Order: sequence, then structure tokens, then C-alpha cells
Amino acid sequence: MGQYGGKLVAIALLLFAFSTSITWCYYGDRSTAYIFGEKGVVWYRNFYVLCFVLAAVIDTTVVWNIAYVVVALVSIPNLIAMFVLRKEMKSLSDNFEIK
Repeated sequence: MGQYGGKLVAIALLLFAFSTSITWCYYGDRSTAYIFGEKGVVWYRNFYVLCFVLAAVIDTTVVWNIAYVVVALVSIPNLIAMFVLRKEMKSLSDNFEIK
């Protein structure tokens, strides 16, 4: 990678991680506003920042295990919604294929 390759990769990784965290913060911000209203956004932002602080001081294995559990918990309502709305999704899919 040469003399500057490692530094270039480190900078690219830093920018990717930073932009990803900003994007997910925005997604969560808008979802919280939709579900709980604008008053809930302040609580969400504080919780989001607290998670970053905790992730900086907790062992990475614990952080990844928490992330796995959270992803599983978030998936459950999505799976239920997909099951409940399966007929509507099929209808929309069929109509899209016709057009």
C-alpha cells in the first residue's frame, strides 16, 4: 500500500463511519418524530449520544452483542407487519408487474 496507503484507508474509514453514524441518527430522528412527535426527538438524540459514549468505554464484544440483540428486536415488529400486510404487498407487487 505504500507509504500513505494505511493513512488513506484510515481516513476513508473514519469518514465512512462518521457519515454512517450521522445518517442513522437522522433516520432514527425522523422515525422518532413520526411515532412520538417532535418532543420525543430530544430524548432520542440524547440516547443516541449516550450510546456513543458507552460504546467508547465498554468492551467491543459487549457492544457488538448489544447491537445484535437490538437488530433482532427491531426485526420482530417488521416481520409481524410483513405477515399482517402480506396480501396488500402481493397485490401491489402484482399491479407493479402488470405496469
